[in-house]
Amino acid sequence: MQIDEKTMKELVDAGIDMEEASERFMGNMDMVVKFLKKFPADPNYGLLEEALKNREAKKALSASHILKGVCGNLSMNVMHNLFSEQVEHIRANNWEAVLNVMGDIRTEYEKVNAALAKLP
Repeated sequence: MQIDEKTMKELVDAGIDMEEASERFMGNMDMVVKFLKKFPADPNYGLLEEALKNREAKKALSASHILKGVCGNLSMNVMHNLFSEQVEHIRANNWEAVLNVMGDIRTEYEKVNAALAKLP
């Protein structure tokens, strides 16, 4: 599957390292696209928001940790780093920092999903 230059640039600008993702999937861009398109349907972002709203540390840790792994596997490096930071803050029970980084996560999440919506 070919991704046009404009869409590729939007994906990269959204913090997705498409070259790294391609390498991770052994050059199979169809597979990269298939898995990237599944990301918006992952329920863990909603679970994370709900857990943070209710200050449920265990649930928040689980959802954030899963999203960290998914983002790492999909080479969404900006979000991976943000979720890594959030996981550390949850483990340290530093709720102010957890909620602060969530603001950055929301911004990046929206940016990534907007770029993913343009995939063929």
